[in-house]
Amino acid sequence: MKKKLLLLHGALGSAQQFDTLITLLEKNYEVFTCDFEGHGTGQTTHRHYRIEHFAENVNNFIKDNSLQSCHIIGYSMGGYVGLYCARHYPELIESVITLGTKFFWSADYAMNEIPKLQPEIIQSKVPAFAQVLEKRHAKHDWKNVLANTAEMMVHLGNTMPLTSEDIQMITARLSIGVAEKDITVSVDETEKLARCNPQSEFYVLPGSFHPLEKIRTALWASIITDFIER
Repeated sequence: MKKKLLLLHGALGSAQQFDTLITLLEKNYEVFTCDFEGHGTGQTTHRHYRIEHFAENVNNFIKDNSLQSCHIIGYSMGGYVGLYCARHYPELIESVITLGTKFFWSADYAMNEIPKLQPEIIQSKVPAFAQVLEKRHAKHDWKNVLANTAEMMVHLGNTMPLTSEDIQMITARLSIGVAEKDITVSVDETEKLARCNPQSEFYVLPGSFHPLEKIRTALWASIITDFIER
């Protein structure tokens, strides 16, 4: 029986971004994806975007699809959600592999990020990205996704859904990674996250940047496979 992998997307993202990775992994694994509420094809929501709510989506997805347990591959915010699930739903999670996950938030950092989430600025400076977001989140209105994400970042900056102590208490196997040229999440802070759990592993993905479209997907797939099979 093939092992089950569940891929979790990042902020502003959707499961569709994993198409290339899925092609590489599905030869050896059963690969699943789900869109968080308010994203992509995910359910419409009137709740605030919260890590807890997204983890609830994952919990429901695993149970609704009778996965029993699975390995989570979490990109960026998806990695945070995966770690939250491993802490609060340990019976469902065998391991978590993250890439580019920012864990150490502050109010100042969140406030500095918010200007990047203004629709008018995105349309003016990176119109192609605005079109991508509009298509990706057609069900929810991409401008609402931006506003909800900005509010969630402020909340993360002022609260701690997960603490370092929570990470230490996770019993699932952990592999905490970052792209070598990531300017959103540093190598040092990612290694610091990995050190929160004495059993976790740390890796750097060479020649890659933070955006999922700018990582060496084949190399990431090989790192994922190596970790799961050990």
